[in-house]
Amino acid sequence: MKPFHRFSTQVLLRRVAALAFVGLLFAHALGAPVPEPEPDDLADAAPPPVSDPFIRFNRAMFDVNDWLYRNGVQPVSRGYEKTVPRPLRRGLDNFFNNLRFPVRFVGSVLQAKFGRATRETGRFLANTTIGIAGFVRVSDRIPVLAPEPTEDIGQALGSWGIGPGPFLVLPVLGPSDARDLLGRVGDAFLTPTAWRFDYYREWEVRLAVQSVDAVQSTPELLRNYDAFRANALDPYLAVRNAYLANREAEIRR
Repeated sequence: MKPFHRFSTQVLLRRVAALAFVGLLFAHALGAPVPEPEPDDLADAAPPPVSDPFIRFNRAMFDVNDWLYRNGVQPVSRGYEKTVPRPLRRGLDNFFNNLRFPVRFVGSVLQAKFGRATRETGRFLANTTIGIAGFVRVSDRIPVLAPEPTEDIGQALGSWGIGPGPFLVLPVLGPSDARDLLGRVGDAFLTPTAWRFDYYREWEVRLAVQSVDAVQSTPELLRNYDAFRANALDPYLAVRNAYLANREAEIRR
């Protein structure tokens, strides 16, 4: 017979996870963050070649994801901002950003950006130790560890000359392309919130942590998405072109 405290903890975690799953589902409905529109920059930038052979499917999925955003992401995000104090929200953002160190480190190494990989390591060590497990981003106060553009596996594949392939709008996950879809698989393997160790093997714990990670990142994403919808005659084309242009810029920098 299981100890009472163990049983109670698991029951509580299952209930939290069941509710958190809804937040996790909705929080990913818009997929990768849409860059904030900057009219001057966008006017000067040449749009990258677009391969969109699945445009009918993509538009349908875009509409589905947009509905999820209106009816799921937005209410969850507003509730999160109203109930969680700003200092705690900032701390959670710092914490989960710090956890993604393996993705940025490996992405830098795969592109032979060893200096950036070294500085990423320095930021991770400083924020994890002095910054209390990453809740305080002390690296921002150290000039040699100033923030830099982030790297990921999709960018590494692009730097190797692998083209983006067809544009895709994934159900729930949002805008992507064939190359970034493969890169996301690599990113997932490198992200600690997907690992299994000790008590974190419990699916309820993993789901709750991943849901908090997803929900805490939505407010900024929503503001950018709303800006695109407000200023675009065709939101699908605006998001598609901005996503592809942004990824191309990230690969070249």
